[in-house]
Amino acid sequence: MDYSLMNTAENTSQDVQKGIYETVREAITNGIKHGHARDFHIDISVHDNKLLVKVKDNGEGCADIKKSHGLRGMEDRIHSLNGKIQFVSSKGNGFAVEAEIPFETSVE
Repeated sequence: MDYSLMNTAENTSQDVQKGIYETVREAITNGIKHGHARDFHIDISVHDNKLLVKVKDNGEGCADIKKSHGLRGMEDRIHSLNGKIQFVSSKGNGFAVEAEIPFETSVE
């Protein structure tokens, strides 16, 4: 597993941190369960006041993404944080989850 995390991403609210954690966890679970992935690249960064979360796997991928309970849960979670999310895949080329959340530092 490969990941990168900018220090500033840790300075956001606990709700956003929890949303990121649950989204990454679900992306990994789905990648293993449905795509038989063995390798994941996780990138969490801040750019232009947006927290960017990307999880890409090397699984089987799919030509037609069907939004099951897990994908809908990720959408609901990110949308509740006023963010956007997209799923990218093609047969034989893995699966990627890309989320963007407005970034505000927390002083908790």
